[in-house]
Amino acid sequence: KPTKVKEPGIVRISLDAYKTIVLHATRFANSKVPIDNWKEIYGFLIGKVEGEDVIVENAVPMAHGSSVEVEFTDEHYVRSATIDSMAAERGLFIVGWYHSHPSWGLFFSDTDIRNHLFYQKEQTPFSFGIVFDHTLMGKDGSLGFEIYRLEDYTKGTESNYIKVPYEIEVPD
Repeated sequence: KPTKVKEPGIVRISLDAYKTIVLHATRFANSKVPIDNWKEIYGFLIGKVEGEDVIVENAVPMAHGSSVEVEFTDEHYVRSATIDSMAAERGLFIVGWYHSHPSWGLFFSDTDIRNHLFYQKEQTPFSFGIVFDHTLMGKDGSLGFEIYRLEDYTKGTESNYIKVPYEIEVPD
């Protein structure tokens, strides 16, 4: 359940990371692919924390799933550790993850909350998840996504989630 709590700080997303997310999601769900073949995708977001802000420098595509959900597996956790260690060499780490809900709307499902618990509890309390739905791009000025974080990860799967403010880097 989303709540109206005001989140301190902002997520700043590089234009390259945003393009990677859009391209990854629309590869598996777009107007040229029959809707019955649309698939959810997910990946990791690499960046750093500056004060109360989170800076996203890169998006790393990881997998695609069924038309209904993508759930993290043990293999994905192992791969995330490898990615995290490579990012650490540049002073960065996994700050969050992204995934798509093709035509399902923007919200954290029960599976999303379970997936996100690891990141916000084990990685950093600043961790967040992006939910992307390409069918919403351009509608009422939407970029097709929202960013969420658990309101109180100590409540586990019973936690509500909150919207996190964001901005996309503007090209020079």
